[in-house]
Amino acid sequence: MSEKFKRKWEDQPKGVKKVLGKSEPLKPKINRVLTRVEAQAQRINEYINKYDYRDKEIFEKIIQAQQRHDSAHAKILADELSEVRRQKNILMHSSLALENVCLRLRTVYEFGNTASSVSGVVNTLKSVRNGVSGVLPDIGNEIFNVETMLGDIVMDIGGTVGAAIDSGPVSEDASKILKEAAIIVENRTKERLPNLSVPQEGSYAASGSSSDNPV
Repeated sequence: MSEKFKRKWEDQPKGVKKVLGKSEPLKPKINRVLTRVEAQAQRINEYINKYDYRDKEIFEKIIQAQQRHDSAHAKILADELSEVRRQKNILMHSSLALENVCLRLRTVYEFGNTASSVSGVVNTLKSVRNGVSGVLPDIGNEIFNVETMLGDIVMDIGGTVGAAIDSGPVSEDASKILKEAAIIVENRTKERLPNLSVPQEGSYAASGSSSDNPV
C-alpha cells in the first residue's frame, strides 16, 4: 500500500489534527457499506424463511385437494406454489451473492485492496438488485444506495490506483459468482423441497384416495 493511498485509506491517528476540508478516510466508508450489505442479506434470509413456510403451507393444501379429487383447486394451488418457489429462488440467489459481496468487502476492509476489487462488488450488487427488485423493491432500493456509495469509493480510489467504475455488462468475476450461486441454489432446492406434481383429473389412484373430513 503506497503512502499516498494509505493517507486516503486509514483514519488519522489520535492526537493528529485533521486537515480542514479533507474527506473522510475510505476504510470507515467501506465498513459502513459492509454493515448495510449485511443488513440487507439478513432481511433477505428472513424473507426466505417466510417463503419456506408459505411453500409448505401451499403444498399441504395441494395434497388435501388431491385427496378430495379436487383437481381444479389443486392446479390453482400448484400455479401459486410455482410462483412462490420462483421468487424464493431469486432470493436464494441474491442471498448467496450478497454473502460473497460481504466476504469481498471484509477482505477490502482488512487489507485495503485496490479499486478493481470494489468495482467487482459494484457489478455483483447491480446483478442482485436487478433480480431482487421485482420481489422486494425496498431492498432493491437500498442496494442501489449501497451501489452509489461504493461507486463514490471506487472513484476516490481511482485517483490513486487508476481504476474506474465499470458501467458496462456484469464483470466476468461477478458472473462466476452468480453461476456458482445458481448451482448451489439448484442443489439446495432439490434437497429441501418435494417435487411438485399435480395429477391430471381422473388419474388419482383408487386406493386411499378419499377423505371423510375434507379441509
